[in-house]
Amino acid sequence: EYAFVTRDRINNIKANPGTGTLALAWTAPSGAACTVAINPTSSDDSGDATATAKGRAQSYNATGLSAGANIYRITCGTARTTGTVTIL
Repeated sequence: EYAFVTRDRINNIKANPGTGTLALAWTAPSGAACTVAINPTSSDDSGDATATAKGRAQSYNATGLSAGANIYRITCGTARTTGTVTIL
């Protein structure tokens, strides 16, 4: 007999770029704070910044970003997602 456990997911991701800035918001799988990396250089998330958590609604604001394509990574426990956004 096997039991299938669904993987935790990060949902409702909103990325709002500005001039050198990026505001991220999402719904986390739990109320535990997630971490965020901008333009990560490795898969190691131990040095990622901690997001602002209000229960499962979480957010992160990045500043000082270069214009053009920037990659973000959000990690919440075993759940991870990445995306690309164009900064003005």
